[in-house]
Amino acid sequence: MDIEQLSDLQKNNRVEAMELLELFSSEYEQRDYQEKVPIVNVPDELFNQWEDCYELPLGHEWHKKAYTNEEYLALQVFNVTVQKVAAKTPRCLPALSDFIGTSEWQALKDAALSATKAFK
Repeated sequence: MDIEQLSDLQKNNRVEAMELLELFSSEYEQRDYQEKVPIVNVPDELFNQWEDCYELPLGHEWHKKAYTNEEYLALQVFNVTVQKVAAKTPRCLPALSDFIGTSEWQALKDAALSATKAFK
């Protein structure tokens, strides 16, 4: 991979992480997503997207270098919450309308809001 491709990969991953944190933190955005793509289980999709964005690239040097130290720490802290919620919830999460308002949903929302502050 050349330097330009690596730079694009890092930029795209940063954008994806920021957008995903914003989605985790917004009931409105989650409901809008569900309305636009009714065949998708939004809670499951959020976890899947997080895995693709954060968990799969772990261990690749380019991944950590895409972020400032503060941003990367915020992602790590958010990931701890994701893992805790994943451990407490069924593999197939309930529909968004049933998930919103649960303590697990609130924990994800709060952690995502906190993490987004590192990106501002």
